[in-house]
Amino acid sequence: MSSGTSSVALPAKGTSNEVYDEMGPQEGEQYRHISVVQPLACPDLRCLKTINSISSERGSSDHVSALLVGVDLLKKAVAARPAAFKGNKRLLLISSFDTEVEELDPETCGDIAAQLTQAGLSLEIYGVGDGAPARSEAAAALRTSNLAGLHELLAQAIGSYKALPREVDMCSMFTLKDTASTGYKASLAIGSNCKIEVQVYKKTAKQPLPSLKLYNPPTAAGGSGLVTRETEYRDPTDRDHVLAAEEKQKGYKYGQQLVPVEDDGLLSYKPGPCMELLGFTVKENVPRWQYSAECYVALGVTAADALALSALVRGLAKQDKVAVLRYLGTSRGSSIMLMAGSPQVAPDASLLQQDCLLLNRLPFADDLRQLQFKDFTQYKADPNKQHLYPSTEGVKAMRQLVRHLSLAPAAAAASATQQTLTPRHSNKASRPSRLVPEETLNPMLQRFYWFIGQRALDPQFQVPDAKDDVLAAAVLDQAAAASLPPDTEQLLAALPKHFPITERVPAAPAAEAGAEGAAGTSAGAAAAAGTAAPPAAAVVADETGVRLVTEVTDDQPLESFAALLKHGQADKAFRGMQRVIRELVEGSIGARQFPRAVQAVAALRQAAVQQARPAAFNAHLDQLRGLFKANPAKHAFWQQLMEQQLGPISYDEAPGAGLTRAAAEQYVRLHGAAQQAAPEPAKAAPIAVDEEEDEFAGME
Repeated sequence: MSSGTSSVALPAKGTSNEVYDEMGPQEGEQYRHISVVQPLACPDLRCLKTINSISSERGSSDHVSALLVGVDLLKKAVAARPAAFKGNKRLLLISSFDTEVEELDPETCGDIAAQLTQAGLSLEIYGVGDGAPARSEAAAALRTSNLAGLHELLAQAIGSYKALPREVDMCSMFTLKDTASTGYKASLAIGSNCKIEVQVYKKTAKQPLPSLKLYNPPTAAGGSGLVTRETEYRDPTDRDHVLAAEEKQKGYKYGQQLVPVEDDGLLSYKPGPCMELLGFTVKENVPRWQYSAECYVALGVTAADALALSALVRGLAKQDKVAVLRYLGTSRGSSIMLMAGSPQVAPDASLLQQDCLLLNRLPFADDLRQLQFKDFTQYKADPNKQHLYPSTEGVKAMRQLVRHLSLAPAAAAASATQQTLTPRHSNKASRPSRLVPEETLNPMLQRFYWFIGQRALDPQFQVPDAKDDVLAAAVLDQAAAASLPPDTEQLLAALPKHFPITERVPAAPAAEAGAEGAAGTSAGAAAAAGTAAPPAAAVVADETGVRLVTEVTDDQPLESFAALLKHGQADKAFRGMQRVIRELVEGSIGARQFPRAVQAVAALRQAAVQQARPAAFNAHLDQLRGLFKANPAKHAFWQQLMEQQLGPISYDEAPGAGLTRAAAEQYVRLHGAAQQAAPEPAKAAPIAVDEEEDEFAGME
């Protein structure tokens, strides 16, 4: 496959290439089953349709013959139109290389390398599946043998090799851009007597999503497709009056007063372009997170400048320091900046020809934000919020996960491993770095280009659902378990035990629109008054209609409790349910309300497990035991709780419970033992004339 303009597919059932046609069936036998499916031309919709229609076919051929066909194709095209091929010419070879092919002997390597050099072509080889488990041991051996021959070829020609473990990694073949050297010259001033002439280039720049513009679709009646945009400013007191240019003026609102500012120069400081050295500081004073903005590279212009800059760079690298610069570029609208100049020493085996400074923008004091967070220790003493305080086991589990998923380079990982891991895990020190930003695709960009290609082929194509989007799933989903370090999968599986996560429920279901209308009126009034709108109200629906719920009620405790939980008002729900349980038991006539109170305790216990609030429930259970176990009139309620195994929550059910399963079971056995019944009072003689049941007979 040539660089996006001509495609060579193999293997194929048929044969369609000029090399086979010129050599004839007998001499050109090795070029059978190779087809040029797209003529060399600028990419267009026809090219997209052709590439999209390529499918796997059966045929006996190999990548070496296809490579020779591609070289011949490009050589003839360049010879026919030399003026049309002044840019970089690339030949891309994409294959899994795990099938048997003709051996690439030294003579053939030399011949192909000579043809590539003569045509000015660079060879880029991509091994699909290299780095992933092979289909079989035989396939792995064939891939190793084939790649060895290709590396011999690359040693004699201009080119590169890149492994693509997954098919989706093929998208990265065209992400690196070749840009023109559009830097500008600047003078790096060191004091008043020393200046080094440097050339400054932008090394990294954020690639945004392409913008979608409005247009006028051409029709049969005409239409150029172009649109213009005009903006009008009107007086809010007279909507019909369009303000002219001389009626508008810039200004700054200072309190209630509008201060006019006629000259934009008053609002900005615009000195001349400069790059001045302010001083040096150790690397630790410039945290890595401050390098997240765009990066520039400064190189010496002449040999003398390069030598002077190299001396500065190597001096910084030797002392482990960075330079702090006052910097202002020549681009329009730029402002003066503080820059960190990090030394970049060119390694001997690198393509980088000289030492350079990498420039990253540093924040001013006005740019920094002091974020205030609550202290976790405040949750430790609150029984209702102890689940928010990390347990010792949870911290230990997360620390182990961090060690397993370290992205540090091998050298740094080795030192950290020796200090923190046991000898059994010391083999992880040799694991290479997993942080490779230059090979990590932007999934949103890839999805955008894929969608545009599909829409170009089919104007009615619609964006698929996320679960049906193959590209999104391949790029965005988590890495497969096979690619994770050993034992990591077990650590990930154990995390929910220490850090339970609950799903946030939407504010209000669509079926409760009537209730939302009532709540929306008050929210609108609050917004008009300039106050924050209250949280969406919970609702309960029954045969009487839909009712707003602001607290747990004794007439419908289970329903109102569930409604408050559903709408994220957990604190109010738990406090209200605890209050209602006590009221039901204390206000019960005899044992009539005990079953409802027991149901409420069961619902509270289940919610405590789901919401990770075991300590709060266990503390409330102890309160109920202190109030009702020894009370002869209410002891039956406590006995029903123990009979239904509504004891304390154990560590096995929810983290942070503070009780093992055995301790929780012992609690039920100990406190659920039958208590000696109190002597019953003497019953009055029944009245013969009234045999109706006395509703107050069991009242104490």
